Amino acid sequence: MPLLTTLNELKEVLPKLYSTVSNTATLPNIDRSENKYILPIIGNTLYQALLTAYAANTLSATQLSLVKKIRLAAAAYATLDEVGLFVLTLQDGGARKIQQGGTEPVRAWEIQELKNTLANMATDGMEQLLSYLFTNKADFADWTASDNYKKLSKLLIKTGAELNDEYTMFQPQRCFFIMRNIMNDVQLLYLENTIGKSLLDYLRDKEAPTDKEKYCIQLLKKALAYYSVMKAAKNFSVNFSDNGFTILGEKTIATGDMRTQQQEDMKMLELKIEQLEGEGKSFLELAQYELVKLYSDNDAAVEYKTAFDAGRLADYISPDDRTSGNENRKIYVMP
Repeated sequence: MPLLTTLNELKEVLPKLYSTVSNTATLPNIDRSENKYILPIIGNTLYQALLTAYAANTLSATQLSLVKKIRLAAAAYATLDEVGLFVLTLQDGGARKIQQGGTEPVRAWEIQELKNTLANMATDGMEQLLSYLFTNKADFADWTASDNYKKLSKLLIKTGAELNDEYTMFQPQRCFFIMRNIMNDVQLLYLENTIGKSLLDYLRDKEAPTDKEKYCIQLLKKALAYYSVMKAAKNFSVNFSDNGFTILGEKTIATGDMRTQQQEDMKMLELKIEQLEGEGKSFLELAQYELVKLYSDNDAAVEYKTAFDAGRLADYISPDDRTSGNENRKIYVMP
């Protein structure tokens, strides 16, 4: 049994779409949607606790607030996944187009607009769900004890909205969850390997960072976002457009003249990847410089200095003080 079982609950989160629906047979498969989209976020322990309280009608105020956010994301995703079933149905004679009586037929562009709207609602719902969980994590011990939370909490960027703040994304929440493992690798290989685990953990977990710490965190997030998009562009079929970066579905096999176009697209992609790598490096180098400068400030926290000393920046040399090593070499002139 899912966390949404009645039409009234469905109408509460998608009122305009389902306001005139009275047949429960039109309910989308919420159970499938919750298992596909919600369970990987909140973990099985919390999910089962919510199901038990929902079935017994004993949801607390905090649990009910969480469930309502789950319902929005789950209902939007469930409806989005089944949009095609609004147009076609299976009968004894095979697939048939659903007749709409005296109403106007639904056009392809209208179906696409509905999909876009549902996708936006679903990703907004996921953003709200994650934000609520992180804000109220003290009330959800089942979640903070789960592997699902641990994987998210160790990232410097924890949601699609945060990722979109650093690099413009199309469907940021969807891309974020596809990129989570990549971001974890990037954080380890680039950020942690550069400034050290202790300092990175300190900055990531600081509840109320100072303005100078916020600036350093911002630079590190920028580096993480640019390097992650770079790595995603190498591993997935992607698109860069005015709407932002997005990860596409599976690639189709190119034939005929399409191959020439794809070769041109590949060249542009390679240039974009090179640009992303360069900008990611610039942000990370600037973060190093600012972190070292902050260490020398009189108002730097003791905890910050302790984390700094345990990291990799203790031997950092400012770009202004770096030398090539040639200045001490003797030059011999042939007689």
